[in-house]
Amino acid sequence: MKEPKEYKGKETLVYFSITLWPIGGGYGTTLKTVYKTANGAERKAIAEMKSGLWKEATIRENSVFY
Repeated sequence: MKEPKEYKGKETLVYFSITLWPIGGGYGTTLKTVYKTANGAERKAIAEMKSGLWKEATIRENSVFY
């Protein structure tokens, strides 16, 4: 799913985003896709790191509420 720009629900919305850090150093790249579970985000981060372009990943839990 894409990161919500506006949320009008009554329940707290929780989603996980991934930031990948390049091997050569520099700024991280945050993926546009977000995940509903930490397990799904972790699987995607591991798959991206296996490509050999990234040295580490940060998975961030985001909570949106009123």
